[in-house]
Amino acid sequence: MAYTDLSTEQKTQLQEWLQLVRPIQGEFAKVMNHMVAAKVAYTSHISDVLALLADVDEVPNQSGLAGAIDVTKAELTTILGLLNAALAADTDENRVLWTKFCGAANLIG
Repeated sequence: MAYTDLSTEQKTQLQEWLQLVRPIQGEFAKVMNHMVAAKVAYTSHISDVLALLADVDEVPNQSGLAGAIDVTKAELTTILGLLNAALAADTDENRVLWTKFCGAANLIG
């Protein structure tokens, strides 16, 4: 079945859903850009610094984010694993797809 064969209601439902999904792709790409920068910083010098700490050592919160608290090296390592897992989605093919969904200008940030 082609899109043109869908009922008006089905087309409306699909377009309303895409109104939610398309902007998410731009936001995801923007977050991905920040995660890539964090990964570069980690491999450049942070990995050496963290290697000096024990898993139970706490790193004080100096972020200024409301509600954020001190974290341990072990918790930082867990977050690094999550970042690495998310970065697996950062492929050329996915970036082309994100661009198709939301436009190139909406991937910047």
